[in-house]
Order: sequence, then structure tokens, then C-alpha cells
Amino acid sequence: MINVIILEDEDLAAEKLLSCLRRFEQNSEYSFKITRYDNAVKLLEEYKADADIIFVDIQLPMINGMNAAHMIRKQDADVVIVFVTNLAQYAIEGYEVDAMDFVLKPVSYSTLALKLERLCKIVEHKKLKKDASKTIVFNTKNNIMRVSIDDILYIEVHNHNLLVHLKEETLTLRGTISSMYDKLKDYYFALCNSCYLVNLAYVKSIDSDEVVLNGTDDRLKISQPKRKAFIQEVAKYFGGSI
Repeated sequence: MINVIILEDEDLAAEKLLSCLRRFEQNSEYSFKITRYDNAVKLLEEYKADADIIFVDIQLPMINGMNAAHMIRKQDADVVIVFVTNLAQYAIEGYEVDAMDFVLKPVSYSTLALKLERLCKIVEHKKLKKDASKTIVFNTKNNIMRVSIDDILYIEVHNHNLLVHLKEETLTLRGTISSMYDKLKDYYFALCNSCYLVNLAYVKSIDSDEVVLNGTDDRLKISQPKRKAFIQEVAKYFGGSI
């Protein structure tokens, strides 16, 4: 999942860019979590240096896109910045904030798709370097294992043990689901009931009172007390509403 922010004050321009991104999703192996801001002030107030790509319109009210990019770059050295503008003369200034590319308005899908293929590969490379240290240590009954957090599908309470369901195997260990939640909540894990802690990256769909996961045939029950909070977390992760 690639976290994308669109900073664009014009609704039609934002909708066009969003439409192109969704079309690219359908025609590629990539998926996006997309958030749109219509002014730089709000983005700068809320930004947590957690975006992979930011599409920045240059002509914005209050704080223009170029100044906003300078402020973002001070906070986040890794994010890929792409300017969306009809003013090509800003290209040289864009290099000052290490802008990765420019997209000219009106946005053309064919042109953007070529750029997105390259940008997504750059993001993947950056993520691989970061994910090398994104691991958790489990004390199983037989040994100690270091596991990539991205390999965890979900964690289940079973017969007073925790079953950690990975892509290739299941680990059994002692512990509580609440302590595991405390360790993993910052990595987009959420409780769908008191027995299941789910990696939101693997949520395929919500079917009535069950969550359907990619990579497993399991369907996990969503309890009534956890339902509202869980669905809110899923919606937040995918950048929309359910």
C-alpha cells in the first residue's frame, strides 16, 4: 500500500488526479491510500511524515505549493514530491526541494501512468530499506524468532495461547492480545474482536459481521462492541469511508 497525498485546492483538478490514480491501480499491481487536502496550512498542521508520494499544486491560497514543499522537505527527507501545475517554469525551483517529477495540467492519464510506474518503484525501494528494521521478536515455546511485521496476517487468542498467523507458518506463544496490540497498533493493526488482532494491510473486504483477509481462507468475526472502532480504523487506513 502506497500512501498518497493530493494537495490541490481545485475540486475538478483533484478529482481528475484521483480518477487517474484509481485507474492506474486497476491496471497495475499497486494500491494507494489517498488523502486530499485543499490547502497547505491544514496539511502542514496534520502531517506526520508518513506519506510516500505527495502531489502538490503550486498555485494555492495562503501558502503556495512551492513554499509548502520546502516546509514538508524539512520535516520529511524521504517523501516523493511531485508538482502538478500548468506553470512549467517552476521546474528549476523544484529541484531545490528535491522534487522527483512534474505533471502538467490538465493531467493526462497516459502521461501520468508512465510517471507512476517509475515513482512506485522508487517508493518500493525506499520501503525495502526502511522495512529491514521493521521487525518484532517473538518468544515461542521452542525458540526466539525475529519476524517481519509485514509478514503477520493476524494474531489469534486460542486456548490461553497466542497464534501468530504469518504468510508461511503459524507461531504459538504465551502472552495477551492487549499487550500485542500495544506493540503493533502503530503499524496499522486493529482488533476486530477480543480474540483477533488484524493487520489492516491484508484486509480484503468486510462482509456483514466478518472481515475477509488476503492471503488466507479465514474469515474473522467482528464483534458488536469492536465493530464501530474497527471499521473506523479500516476506513482511515484506506483513506475513505465504509
